[in-house]
Amino acid sequence: MSAATIGVEGALAVLEEASGALSLRTWMERHRAEILRHRDGRRIDWVALCRWFSDVGLVNARGLAPTVRCAKMTWYRVGKWMEARKERAS
Repeated sequence: MSAATIGVEGALAVLEEASGALSLRTWMERHRAEILRHRDGRRIDWVALCRWFSDVGLVNARGLAPTVRCAKMTWYRVGKWMEARKERAS
């Protein structure tokens, strides 16, 4: 078997696991647009959302339940990252 014939699927699976199946950031990257559409400009109740994050086991980069401050910062950073990615793609 040569390197040219090895597929990328295994590497992608490893990277997905490394980013954390229960990562708050990963979850926000996947669902940010949907939340923005649903909120339609209304404020996000971060206290309620952080309670839910904790209930379902989503964690921050340190493996802890996210605080409101952490969730807001992650939300902001994910938004900036997604915006930059969109600009680079166009």
